[in-house]
Amino acid sequence: MIIELLGHVASGNMVTLVPVGTMLTTQQAADMLNVSRPHLTKLLEAGPLVSQ
Repeated sequence: MIIELLGHVASGNMVTLVPVGTMLTTQQAADMLNVSRPHLTKLLEAGPLVSQ
């Protein structure tokens, strides 16, 4: 996982680390994902989000 993280940093991508169990408001999560809060809310209401 660290190698993957460093690969993203080396490629110039922004990386944000958030401790497991951290509670975020929908606005905080939307800001981190660079989407609008209403868009994130619609995604959350549509079902589970899966990380790849």
